[in-house]
Amino acid sequence: MYQTKSRKKTRTEDECSTPPSKKTRVVLNFAQKEEIIQKIGSGFSHKKVAADYNIVASTVYQLVRTKPDSLS
Repeated sequence: MYQTKSRKKTRTEDECSTPPSKKTRVVLNFAQKEEIIQKIGSGFSHKKVAADYNIVASTVYQLVRTKPDSLS
């Protein structure tokens, strides 16, 4: 029935002094891409392989889905 004003969250001094961290872009070379495809083929989980290479799991799924014919 009654609406209250929403309060903005105030940042602490620690939060103000450090800038928000940005995710760095990881560039994989061809040999690393081959290794990822081979690991998935041998039974490793997509999440485990992604963590090993510091990439997201969707990148691993994309690598496996679009692998070149030479790696089949």
